[in-house]
Amino acid sequence: MPRPVVRLQGSIQSLRFCGQPVSLPIYDWSGFDINNCRFTCKVRLPDGTEIALSKWTGPKRTRTYPLAKVYDTYSHGGKIITVIPIIKDEGKGERENDTNLDRVNFITLSWMNLMGVYVILAWYNDASKKDAYRITRQRMDNVHVRQKIEEIARYKMDAHHWNRDHFEDDFVPVYEKALQSYEAIAQKLGVEMHPQEGLRSFLDAVRSSNDSSKLDLAKYAEHSLSASEHAALRETITEHRLERSQAGSTKGFFEIRNYLGGMYYLTVDEVIFEGDRKVIIQESKNSTKHPLPSLNDIKDGLFKLLLFSQLQELRSGKTLLQFTVRLRLTGKFSGKLDLPADMSVLREFSSPLGEGNVQKLMWLNEELRRLGIEGVLEGSDG
Repeated sequence: MPRPVVRLQGSIQSLRFCGQPVSLPIYDWSGFDINNCRFTCKVRLPDGTEIALSKWTGPKRTRTYPLAKVYDTYSHGGKIITVIPIIKDEGKGERENDTNLDRVNFITLSWMNLMGVYVILAWYNDASKKDAYRITRQRMDNVHVRQKIEEIARYKMDAHHWNRDHFEDDFVPVYEKALQSYEAIAQKLGVEMHPQEGLRSFLDAVRSSNDSSKLDLAKYAEHSLSASEHAALRETITEHRLERSQAGSTKGFFEIRNYLGGMYYLTVDEVIFEGDRKVIIQESKNSTKHPLPSLNDIKDGLFKLLLFSQLQELRSGKTLLQFTVRLRLTGKFSGKLDLPADMSVLREFSSPLGEGNVQKLMWLNEELRRLGIEGVLEGSDG
């Protein structure tokens, strides 16, 4: 049975990052190619300005830890850009659901808007053949990405305005180019791709009624949300639903209003009610094979919690809630420890896990301290 979804309302005025700095490789603009750069990097433009950049290897937030890549650019003091392929088709596959076909989601736009990250929507225009049903080594259109980077470098307003205009003006043409490119790739390589009827139907459903070349953001939100998110968006939570959720965690659907008055929708996997007016917004990361989740998994959780930790207020309808945010890590180790912890206590606790995991937890402990986020380690052994 799927967990119930609780709908909450919050507001945020500003977002500050005081985590530990990350050293990123720097690429000179003259030879920059989105396909050859690292997943997180800096690009030095001709005037000496540096922008921090991350690139996604697909449009889904749940694959390949793209939010962890964005997190690594967050210590940069200037503009932060992320490049997202609007569609990724890996080929039809030999059997149903054998390969992935993904498109960028409205909630991804909400995350990037609220986190102040400039989005560039891109498409794949080249690939290599893996077999008759699959492609690999997909490459983005570099000319388009470079053009958009230059536009962002000159852009005088914030990421919220850029992203809104970029999606409204560019989503439809970029989407159409992605579909055309996959048709060309299929013909060139002799690979069978997923049928495009569903992708084209989605595009027709989110076009603006006034101008078919533009995206209607309201329609895009409506058609991007899952069934459970849909229900949360349309419903007002009753007291009965709140009471049921208190026994354990529920999935959270958040309506966040920013300082400009815009409304954005986010999801979090766990909202834990403690009484009528207190909640814990929690991201849990688990490893079944290793002592700890990967660092990318941990950063994925931190990216989300960073925003929730800086909400000005949180409500359930008219009820004002007290809230804390917490990162929970579980894995193959013994014991339980709350973070941030004293360094000597943490080292003693983590020493059986090996030096690599000790260093991972030392980094995390300091990051949580700087960000003002709670953490808990809960072992599954004993």
